Amino acid sequence: MTTPGVAFAAPESPVLRWSVRGASIDAAAVVPALDLELAVSAPPAARVRSILLRVQVRIAVRRRGYDAATRERLYELFGEPSGWGRALRDLVWTQATVVVPPFEGEAVAAVPLPVSYDFEVGTAKYLYALPGGAVPLDVLLSGTVFYTAGDGSLATAMLANERELRYELDVELVRRAVERFFPGSAWIRISRDTFDRLWALRSRRALPTWDHALGQLLDADTEEPT
Repeated sequence: MTTPGVAFAAPESPVLRWSVRGASIDAAAVVPALDLELAVSAPPAARVRSILLRVQVRIAVRRRGYDAATRERLYELFGEPSGWGRALRDLVWTQATVVVPPFEGEAVAAVPLPVSYDFEVGTAKYLYALPGGAVPLDVLLSGTVFYTAGDGSLATAMLANERELRYELDVELVRRAVERFFPGSAWIRISRDTFDRLWALRSRRALPTWDHALGQLLDADTEEPT
């Protein structure tokens, strides 16, 4: 899903228009990651030498609805749903610096979006809680554009922050990025003491995997009389 372009301009600098063209799984990454594709266009006569672009991507949590089951899964992040009017806040997903090479007309820049599988990270908790649909994103752009001035000299102009660049990211794309590395798995962090106890239990019972060890503990808990 693309978004309407947002224009940036400084005195005598080319008027640049930006939009989010799409997103894809980063096939070359060694950890789960997406590429957010930003398209930038300049007037026909403009010669852009390069752009040093600073990008902040935020999850605009207020821009989507949540059913009762999702609100329950998001309790740890935002507390009781009755207080969400005050508690809901944007989540910063990533901040990155991207260099756009020389171009005339239009160029596309890929902004890396790391997909964390660590459930101590707020964005990972949020993304895992969503049953489907879209992740509403705000993309904030700033930086410096280097261009050829009318007299042929190198000139520079600053890009100011804007919050009007939006994108609706498919949750399923996030799921596929994680599944590519860890099919059917999830990751949690535990203390070293707890890990040592779990390791001892696994060894005593000759259990083949950590999943079996945790499964036995959970089964024992559900079997206890209430």
